[in-house]
Amino acid sequence: MEIRLDPEEEYVVMPLSILERILRYAMVVCQEHCPAGRDPATCPYIVNLTRQVGLSPPPCINDYGEYRPETFKVMIKDLERKYGMGIEDFVNMIKRRKPRSLRSRLISWRQRSI
Repeated sequence: MEIRLDPEEEYVVMPLSILERILRYAMVVCQEHCPAGRDPATCPYIVNLTRQVGLSPPPCINDYGEYRPETFKVMIKDLERKYGMGIEDFVNMIKRRKPRSLRSRLISWRQRSI
């Protein structure tokens, strides 16, 4: 996904090392809080910036692929087949369940196992 700069926006200039630190921090947030606590509008920015500064993209890119319409169409079809329902019904089901991060799922699972 190509991100276009808006000439009406204000921009900041910062050292590359600071940008890398901010992106590394953002990646930790991705790993700990995605999908429940993520801001999906920010994800393409993180993906593009990490590539531009030479960092690895977020793990979701390895798991799900690029931010392209084709990728999402395949994911939607897979979800519809897997759960036997349309995407609208699936989204409503997920909203009712309030998805959590992988970390919170593991903690919950560990507590049930004890």
